[in-house]
Amino acid sequence: GWAGSANDSAFIYWSDDFGETWKASESVAGLNECSIAFAARASDGRVLANCRTHSGAPRAQVTFTDGVPGVVRAVPELVDPGCQGSIISTGRVHHLSHVGHPSERRRMLVRSSMDGGVSWSDGVLVHDGPAAYSQLVPLGGGRQLGLLMEAGHRTAYESISFVRVDQPKLPDGGEPSSPFVWVGLVCVVGCAFSLLVWKRSRNRVRQDALLRVQAQRALSESEMHIEGFDLDRSDKSGEKENGVW
Repeated sequence: GWAGSANDSAFIYWSDDFGETWKASESVAGLNECSIAFAARASDGRVLANCRTHSGAPRAQVTFTDGVPGVVRAVPELVDPGCQGSIISTGRVHHLSHVGHPSERRRMLVRSSMDGGVSWSDGVLVHDGPAAYSQLVPLGGGRQLGLLMEAGHRTAYESISFVRVDQPKLPDGGEPSSPFVWVGLVCVVGCAFSLLVWKRSRNRVRQDALLRVQAQRALSESEMHIEGFDLDRSDKSGEKENGVW
């Protein structure tokens, strides 16, 4: 959610019993549309939130420990016009998708951090044109990431597309591990909040089916087709480039 004012605040809900009961954290003023991932191992209990800020400021991060937020830190290299992003953890590596332009919603990037979000790579430029909201998800095998994003040639809202992105190699030559749980959360005081909990299934078919269902719901008012995981609105024009409109 986004209230569009200085009164925006972010907080998280979490469950220790697979959703039977829920707890709320303390709120953090000045942040909104936060995406979260485990800061280290799930058993560690710490949650890293990467958040949208007001236009002109870089993205910010804060770590919650047992529901208590730490110090909010601006991340200068995460230039952002004020737009939602998505962070996930694949064991030893964190990944972030966001639009990397200081004033416009364009240049969709996927960046990686090998040090728990302290620093971020320059990343992979997925689409150099208009782009907006996005969602990352780890794919089976741990070698690729899936990116569902709004993108287009004239505006960021011409299509919704799914793109596969290779995970970076670790400095020691090892392979990134796959997480067993992924959690994404967006919440703002004064706005409706939404919570999506993805418990990784051993059956990859169930993962693909869930992704399709989520995309169908998001595009319920638009005609669409599913072909190689590309989900495109019917009002698109132009030629497709690298799997993105």
